[in-house]
Amino acid sequence: MVQFESVSADAGQLFAFFEELGYLGTMFLGNDYRPYTMGWQVPHPKFGLGGHRDFLFFPESAIGSTIPLPLYERIRTSAAASAVAGCPASSMPRARPAG
Repeated sequence: MVQFESVSADAGQLFAFFEELGYLGTMFLGNDYRPYTMGWQVPHPKFGLGGHRDFLFFPESAIGSTIPLPLYERIRTSAAASAVAGCPASSMPRARPAG
């Protein structure tokens, strides 16, 4: 699992790197999880549309251990709600916990 802050200039390369590894990702902003591709489309409470954003990327195998199931469900639910609002589906966590 990798948690990091990024500015928009670095984000594309970082996202591509983790996507190539097959990692799932989310952005944590304002006490909520959102699809990481929303990035700078959503205002930050301190920085508006600028500044850094906080991201979490993890392998599917982390679900149920490092990423507790209730947290994964929270991430997945938030991503699904964002997809309904027009966020690209590719940014949604796609894994389902085993068992």
